[in-house]
Amino acid sequence: MLISIAEKVKQFNDTKLSDNDGIDYLKSLRDNMKSLEEKFYKNFITVFLLIAIFILFSKSVVTQISIGPIIVKDVASIYAFLPLILAYKYYEICSVMVMRRLSRVLHLELTKRVNHPVFVSGLEYYLMPYSIFLTNEIVLEGKKGFQKHFIILLLGLCDIATQLGFIGFEIYSLHSIYSVLGTSSAIFWIVSIPSVILMILGYYSLLSKTKELRNYNIK
Repeated sequence: MLISIAEKVKQFNDTKLSDNDGIDYLKSLRDNMKSLEEKFYKNFITVFLLIAIFILFSKSVVTQISIGPIIVKDVASIYAFLPLILAYKYYEICSVMVMRRLSRVLHLELTKRVNHPVFVSGLEYYLMPYSIFLTNEIVLEGKKGFQKHFIILLLGLCDIATQLGFIGFEIYSLHSIYSVLGTSSAIFWIVSIPSVILMILGYYSLLSKTKELRNYNIK
């Protein structure tokens, strides 16, 4: 049976450890969340750079490139691997997002038990490292009715658009590789099969905890 984060925190709290144990764990958790945020932004920037490079190569008439003393004549064989790198980065971003969401819930639950006054006052937000996701939570705090539902709708649409953007460009890039190399090329299959697997795994990782996190009432 799957144990929720709230139940795990309760078990941790019921072990009657010293007060400092919970505080120390929260500090370590916040350090981990800071690393997750940094990794998320770096990967996102990397994805945009890779997309720009792929478009540059796919639309370019350049047939060879030189890197110092090395001359690469078959440019197509190089940029053909970019969809695979993009797919891996998508998988990594999805994994980071899931860990960030779970860590967020864990931080909330642990603060509720270890430092309840901070939780009740709503100051728990400001202990955490900066994140656009956290900013959205703060913006939503206190909002009710149409205004709250409208903001949630916009955030949901942005999330869907981002997901479709990733998937759409991956399909486009694989089709571009297919147009250049064809199905007779081993490179096409070496790139395509792992790319599709990584994209599926990435999207599945987001869905695997979606129900639990959506039903979780942050405030």
